[in-house]
Amino acid sequence: MPGLVAILNDPELERFDVSSLRVVITGGASAAVETIREYQRRMKGHLIELYGMLEAGFQTYTRFTDDPQQVSGTIGRPARWSSGSATPRDERSRAEKSAS
Repeated sequence: MPGLVAILNDPELERFDVSSLRVVITGGASAAVETIREYQRRMKGHLIELYGMLEAGFQTYTRFTDDPQQVSGTIGRPARWSSGSATPRDERSRAEKSAS
């Protein structure tokens, strides 16, 4: 994600022809809503955020059509080949105590 911010902050960005750019993929950290909106305003290609381990490939992602306001701070949608579940913190604590 720092690379995307660096590109957008480059004072000479407007000099470069980025018209053939179709997709930019970021990972490691969710981009701020402001960064996503700035990218959409200034660049032609779609922005996708991926989340997962480098060694195992991505497990979740955002889509071209996702609203930045809704997906900011999330890890996106699960990839069709991945699975998982979320447990509220209080239920997880009870399960850990009963297993001891």
